[in-house]
Parts: sequence; structure tokens; C-alpha cells
Amino acid sequence: MPSKCAGVETGAQREDFWNITFPPCIDRSVCGTEDADSVLKSQRQIGAEIHSIHENIRDYDIGNTTVSMCSKLNTFHDLLSYYDQFVTNFPKSDQVTYQQDRAAIHAGISKWMARETMTRGQLNMELMKEKQLEKERREQERAAAIAQAENERKLKEEKKRQAAEAKAKAEADKKALAAAFEQRLLAALAERQRFFVSTLTAGPGQPLGSVRDLFSYAYLQVQNSLVDIASREYEPTAKGEFETSDAYKARIQTEEKAFLAETETRLKAAQAKAADTLKGALQKMFGRVRVAGAVYDADQQVFSGVLVTPHKVEIGQVHFKVPLDVAPQVKQRLTHSDVILGFDMSQKNRALLDKAVIVDRNAADPAQSNFYDATVQASSVDTSTEALDAWLAAYTEMVEKQKAEQAEKARQEREAYAKRYPYTATVSCNLGRLAICLGKDGQVKVRTAEGADTITSYSHSGDSDVEIPLSYRFEVLAQNGGSRNRVLSVTISETTSGKVVWQDATAEPFGVLRASN
Repeated sequence: MPSKCAGVETGAQREDFWNITFPPCIDRSVCGTEDADSVLKSQRQIGAEIHSIHENIRDYDIGNTTVSMCSKLNTFHDLLSYYDQFVTNFPKSDQVTYQQDRAAIHAGISKWMARETMTRGQLNMELMKEKQLEKERREQERAAAIAQAENERKLKEEKKRQAAEAKAKAEADKKALAAAFEQRLLAALAERQRFFVSTLTAGPGQPLGSVRDLFSYAYLQVQNSLVDIASREYEPTAKGEFETSDAYKARIQTEEKAFLAETETRLKAAQAKAADTLKGALQKMFGRVRVAGAVYDADQQVFSGVLVTPHKVEIGQVHFKVPLDVAPQVKQRLTHSDVILGFDMSQKNRALLDKAVIVDRNAADPAQSNFYDATVQASSVDTSTEALDAWLAAYTEMVEKQKAEQAEKARQEREAYAKRYPYTATVSCNLGRLAICLGKDGQVKVRTAEGADTITSYSHSGDSDVEIPLSYRFEVLAQNGGSRNRVLSVTISETTSGKVVWQDATAEPFGVLRASN
């Protein structure tokens, strides 16, 4: 054993360090035949510990202290002494294993001792080499982790790109299917001999009372626009100072001819667009039509309901056939379906609303979109000039009557309000907002027959003038804020006539205005 290990405590000297049960004869230093069982048991335990410690001997490095290594070597020495004693006393022991153990342990000790003689520089070089190898290993692991992360990122981006492409393709497919459906719908409408008006995006409509009112109003708008164009008259310009009479006459003739040609062109264009103009006018008048109170007859596979405008004008009963397998889904979307009204305009001076097309657009799956022909309770409108003039006269009379009724109602409401509040108090500040005058200390207290109220800069922070309705008996107390150059004013006037019955103002900080009746 190396001399530097002298005096170092061994593991065998610590009773709690080894899991070895030593035989009692060890204390007597003499073991007899009667101790054979306990000695053999200890021999096996010591052999196991020797193997364990030998397996744990590593090449010496800077991190191993001399004390820890010496403790191991001295422990080997003690254990080998015990082992030698057991083998000497009991020749039947496993001599082969014993010799192998001793040779392996001594080889480990010799190696450690040889390494102990190496210079510190050599140890440092080996340590640096090991550290470099460890660094390279970690860098390789880091590079591998970065490469893996990059691959995962690329894979994620690729999946994201594929998902975006799939989503875009799905949206494009949906748009294509929706467009194909619209083309099919237009083609089907063109085959039916009706003047169709879609009401899907028509808006709120007008509050007229019947189909005749709605159609006549729209029809007159179109007719009046044509009349306005046709009734235009040429107005000749004045003769120039340096223009001869013949030249002026020739110029007027040329201008009038051009005006008439322009009028004819505009009239033809308006007539060509008359159908579209009428369609737009009808959309504004009817508004968005929907099917109300729809009930399905499973035996007949027919929906029945009422077409109504946003202003609750009932257009008429409607019936349309829908297959049983899709009827529940159609009913769920029925309130959002497009109702296309179909007018028969084939007869002169007559418009007949008797057909409709119910369009069920499935936004989630356009392939499932469909449309259904519907029969509508017929509504006939006379479009002759005489009938339209008569309707317009009756409509104008009705409107004037409604205006008169509304005016009378408003007058009665004003009178009732004036009777309840015969006076009005107006509180204002010379700097605009009332809150500037009131500040944190000012306030306006009002007491009337209906109760009391207090106005502060917090309750009316953004108001300029504040009007307060007053009953016949009232009391108003207004106190200015504590700042200078603030003029607080109070004016009391009659509610009906606006006549001022009292007014006052104060510019004094904390100045008070009082009024009562």
C-alpha cells in the first residue's frame, strides 16, 4: 500500500459502511470448525464487496481526492486480510475465485499507483481532452437538437401550408359550387315566364298597406322617370351680340335637333332599363319578404305559409313542394331564405303576382343548395294610367290625412306637456359647458310638484345649456362655483310661447340665484 494512505480510515472500520456480518471468531483472531457456517457466509459477503469496490475503481482524475482513493485501497487491504484468513483456515474455499479476485484487485491498485506517478500536466491534458470531447459531444447534441427543431419547424410550416391550401381549395370549391348554383337558378328563372324580383337584400321596405300600394308606388316611380325624360323641352339660348339673325336661327335649329336626338337616346336607354329600374323600385318597396308560419304536410310533402314584408304586410298564402328527406333542414333555414316574387306582366295594363321561388342557399355546403317553385295567393294590380292616377289621388289623400293626424297628435302632446310643465328653466355658463361654472362647489337645486333634483358638474359634465321642466309651483336655487370670471345664468320662460318671465346671472364666486313661484 502507498505510504501516503497510512492513517486513512477504512471502510471496513465503519460498522455502518458495509453490509457484512463478521463471525464472532474474528474478535478472538482464531476461527475453528464450529465457526465454518458463519465464516463462509462472511467470506461470500466480503467477496461480493471486493467485486463491487473493484468494479467502481475508475481511472484517477483531478476530481478524485487522495483521501477517498486511499480509503478504498485500505478497505481492499482489510478485506483481503479477512479473505486470506478465511481461505487459510478453510482450504475447501473457492481458491480459483479467490486468486482471481486478488489478481484483479492488485491490478487495479497497480494501475492507480502508476497513474499517481504521472505529472499534473499530463493529468490536465487528459482532463482537457476529456472536457473537449465532452464539449464536442454536447455541441453535437445541440446541433442535432437544432436540426431536429428546424425539421419540426419545417414540418409544421409544411402542414400549415398544406392546411391553408386545403382551406383555400375548399373555399374555392364552395365558391365555384355557389356560382354554379346561381347560374342554374338564373337559367331556371329565365325559363319561367315571369318578371322575378329577388328580395334577399331589399332592406326594410315601405309601410304601405297592400300589394297594390307597393306595386303601384314603384310602377309610378318608373313611369314618372320616363315621363320626365320625354317631357323635356328645348330652351334656346340668347342671341349673341355679334351674331347675325340668320346665324342665330341656324344655330338654334342645330342645337334643338341635337337636344331632341339626345332626349330620344336617353328615353330609349331608360326604356331598355325600365325592367331593372322597376325591379329595384319593387325591392325598395317590398323590402325583404319572408315565409311566416310555415307548416309542413308530410303526406303531400308541401310547405304552407304566408309571405309577409318587414312591415307585416301580408302578400298572400304560399305553398311549395319540398322532399321529405330535406324538409327539416329547409325549415331551419327558411327564415333566411331568399323569396323571389314572380309577376305576370304579359297582359296589357295588368300585373299579377301569383308565383314565387323559394331559394334555400346552404352556405356550409353549396352543393346542397336548392330552389322550389311556389304558388302565391294571386294579387292583381291595374297599371293603366287611369287606375294609377286614381290610386295616386287616394294615396295622396291618405298621406295628407295621416300627416294631419300626426300633427294633431303632436299638438295635443305639446299642450299636455305645457299643462304639466308650464315653465322651463335654462341654466347656462358664459364659458360654454355648465360644468366649468359649477366646478366642484357649485350646484343647481330644483324643487317642483313632482319632486326635487340636484344638478352638479359631475351629473352634466358635457352639457352646455341645461333645460329643466318646471311645474306651476317651483323653486330654483343655483350656486356658482368658487372660481372667478365664471358667469352662471338662469332664465325661466313659458313652455308654450317661449316668453321670458325671469332671468338673472352671477359672476361672483359662490354667488347664489333664487327663483320661485
